[in-house]
Parts: sequence; structure tokens; C-alpha cells
Amino acid sequence: MRASSAGRGKAFHCDGGAGFGLLIVIAAITLVIPVFSYGSDIDALIVVAREGDLPAARALLDRGVNVNKKDSAGQTALGVAVYYGNLEMVQLLFDRGADVNAGRYDGATALMIAAQNGYPGMVQYLLDRGAKVHVKNSRGKTVLMYAKESGRKDVIQLLRRAGAEH
Repeated sequence: MRASSAGRGKAFHCDGGAGFGLLIVIAAITLVIPVFSYGSDIDALIVVAREGDLPAARALLDRGVNVNKKDSAGQTALGVAVYYGNLEMVQLLFDRGADVNAGRYDGATALMIAAQNGYPGMVQYLLDRGAKVHVKNSRGKTVLMYAKESGRKDVIQLLRRAGAEH
């Protein structure tokens, strides 16, 4: 077996005899697999946002993936990162221009998702970046209604202090 550098990854070549060889490339597997498995760059960004893979997210965004584009299920990378409570990913997406008030397929915003999941730190982060508290989803549900589902009084208080109403 011999190793050689190929760009950013390493390539290993194993002689299998009779002219057959096995080439194994170790690279940004978390980046390569989602692109081929999910078919598009936005789907790949959604996957890495869910997985919290910051290097892969940076690589996709550096390639020009639209941070605000919705996937085939109507979700944004920001909404997915918020759902999974990954503040570092949320920060990266904001640094790259994510729209704090973009809604998913049902109109729920990142703030609604954070409130529903009972993430006070995330709620405060989103509020500090201009998340609107006076919006409703496609069914007329407010951010306070989402917060009440979590049962987190601290989240409800944060939202009320920010001016949210039922």
C-alpha cells in the first residue's frame, strides 16, 4: 500500500495483483456523500446543517450554495440547524447571510422552531438578530403558541419581553 496526497485528501493505492487495484480516497466524506445521496447542493447543506458538520457547511457555502434556498421539503438550512439546537451552525449560516425571518413550508420561522423546542439561548440569539415576533405561520399560529407547546416559561417570558402576543 502506498499513500499519496491528492488535493485536500489522501489517496491510498492497494495492489490487488493481476492488474487490479483498489483506490480509496479519504476526503471530505461528509461533503461528498450528501451531494451524491441527496442530489443537490441545497439538500447537502440541509444534511450538514442537521449533522452539525461545520467544515462541510463552509465548503458548500464557499462553493456558492444559496444559504436561504429551501430544499424539496420546504426547509431552510437555518430552520434545520435551529431545530437541532446547533448554535454554532446557526451562527455560521447567519455569517453567510441567512434570513432570520425566512419561513419553512408551513410558514414557521426559525424563531418559532426555537420556541417550540424550548431553546432559550437560541430564542435570544434569534431575537438579537432581528427575528420578528409578530408573525403567524400558514395556519395562524404565533410564536407564543409555539413556545407554549414547549412548556418552557423562560422562553415564553423572553418572547413576551420582546413584544410577542398571543
